[in-house]
Order: sequence, then C-alpha cells, then structure tokens
Amino acid sequence: MPRVKMSAAEWSAKGRQAVALRYGRTEDAHRASVELLRARAETLTAEAARLRTEAEELEETGPAA
Repeated sequence: MPRVKMSAAEWSAKGRQAVALRYGRTEDAHRASVELLRARAETLTAEAARLRTEAEELEETGPAA
C-alpha cells in the first residue's frame, strides 16, 4: 500500500521543528512537534475517509466480470 504523502501543514510544522531544534529552542520545537502530530492525524483522517468511500463503491459494484 502506498504511503500517504505529507500535507503542506505537515511540511511546514516539520520545517519549524527542524529550525527550532537547530537553534536550541526546545519550547518552539515541542510546539512544532505537537503541530506536526496534529497535522499528520488530520491527513490520516482524510485518507481514511477516502479509503472508506472507495471500499463502499467497490462493494456496490460487486466483483469484476
């Protein structure tokens, strides 16, 4: 199964986290980590909804002839 691509929000949070860690700003890095996890959860929720819809459509069409 292909991996879910990172959303723009995830990339942004990951970049902020890297910069904060590079300059030793642990509070900012922590906030960016939390933001990254929330963005990842949102991306996965959207992907799960898409997959549920795809499964329902396959159920409706039945097996390929």
